[in-house]
Amino acid sequence: MATRRYTPKLVRDTRGAQAAKNLTSISDKASKMYDKATQAKAAKKLGVKILTKESLNESQAYRDIAKNIAKVNPDLDEQIMADVENNARLISDAYMKAYGPDGTPEDMIMFQKLDNNLTGELNDLTTMIGAMDADLEAYDLAKKEGRLIKKTNEIGEVIEDENYDLFRYGITDGTSDVLLTRDEDGKYMLKGKSRAGGDEMQGIYISDYVNDLKNNGGSFKEINPNLEVQAIEFGQSIARGLLPEFKKTMKGQSVGTQKNPLAGDEDPTNPGFDAKGQPLTFVGKKQYSIQDPTKARNTLIQYFDGNFAEGFKNLTGSKSVPKEEELWEYLKNEGFINKTFPSWEKSPEGTKQQMLNDAYVDFIVESNVRPGETDVVISGSKVAPTP
Repeated sequence: MATRRYTPKLVRDTRGAQAAKNLTSISDKASKMYDKATQAKAAKKLGVKILTKESLNESQAYRDIAKNIAKVNPDLDEQIMADVENNARLISDAYMKAYGPDGTPEDMIMFQKLDNNLTGELNDLTTMIGAMDADLEAYDLAKKEGRLIKKTNEIGEVIEDENYDLFRYGITDGTSDVLLTRDEDGKYMLKGKSRAGGDEMQGIYISDYVNDLKNNGGSFKEINPNLEVQAIEFGQSIARGLLPEFKKTMKGQSVGTQKNPLAGDEDPTNPGFDAKGQPLTFVGKKQYSIQDPTKARNTLIQYFDGNFAEGFKNLTGSKSVPKEEELWEYLKNEGFINKTFPSWEKSPEGTKQQMLNDAYVDFIVESNVRPGETDVVISGSKVAPTP
């Protein structure tokens, strides 16, 4: 019979709290002993007895998990201990049923499912507790710097729940009453309220919280601190390639008599020239460039419509490409998108990319297109007549 192994892994709290230790699972030592016992048919009964004793002893390892979880909230310690002990008992019983003399393939499948589910939940719980303090610090910083991507409804109303935030803060400092429980669908969660907040119960689904940590780097969304640099650099890389479409160079424009900046003082013996014979003035011709903002915008709109209708792509060798959701919020903050509009997540799928493209084009034109005369060069070859 194949050996089944189970090794739960607990995530270290990077904030300096005590880390949960990796454990040898019930099924590791127990299944090894069972395999040894069943090598000879005569020893099979003895093997089952050893397995039972070993499994009960190993359940203590699960109890030890609670001792190593960071005690960020004393109210949670006893609940976590009870939950860990219950998990140990369930896994131990399921293992003995699956790998005992009457075990069936279905029992083995049920054991593996239970093993995976309970271990995953415990890993998620320790991950969340270990990361929550640092996550809340990053959340506060994003709010302070105006980089927090606020949740809104479909009509742009900001959804803010101060009591929910207080509940989260209270988990890390012990000022929230917290219950480790499951909802009606069996989903693992922390439920309770802050003693500093209102009476409404708050809830955090543990697996959702951990998925946000993995996918977003935090339980919230924010504009990354380098977004402005990314937006400018990506826009410049596009505008440079299209510059000939909206930039013209004008040559040969007469600017009349100009003072020769290379000439010295006038030579009294040679009016109109300096002592070295250089003319004091010359008939000037001007060369300059001119950029048309209206034409630039129309050119960029065509480019965006043709290339970015489904989202941004790096077609110009830019160092980076801004994320649509972050750029949407940044352009709202900068006034290129109406601040009353919903978040990117809640905006209509059929129109939001076009709205973002149009607003970003306006940003690029304002950042890169210089109206009026630029790159001015004045030169001349004919000596101006002496007045």
